Amino acid sequence: MSEFSKREKEENLLWEMNETIGLDDRETPEEGYLYSVDKSIEVRLPDEHFSWVAVEEEIRNFINQNLEILKQPGYFVGVWHHDNSHYIEAVRVTESEAEALIEAKKNGQQAVYDLKNKKIIYL
Repeated sequence: MSEFSKREKEENLLWEMNETIGLDDRETPEEGYLYSVDKSIEVRLPDEHFSWVAVEEEIRNFINQNLEILKQPGYFVGVWHHDNSHYIEAVRVTESEAEALIEAKKNGQQAVYDLKNKKIIYL
């Protein structure tokens, strides 16, 4: 499966999850800087155990366990692939690159994501 089709599948899955828990009234942001808000609640799914059924189940569990965080304005479920694993995290979007970099560093992250330019900004 190509990276693009994996990403499309993840985005569609997240949209379905958002509808399931009633978060679908929010627009998916197209601009801003995305950073993980709490590394301690991050879920890692190694590729050798990967299946879309497992990802969907893990996202549902993640949402249920972190609903209070995810209900806050500007907070979303983030899913991405890095180093042979899929990660599920609570992420926040801010308009300020500087704020995103500061908060990401505080949260023990290695990077933020620029939504508009679709690029990773490493700390």
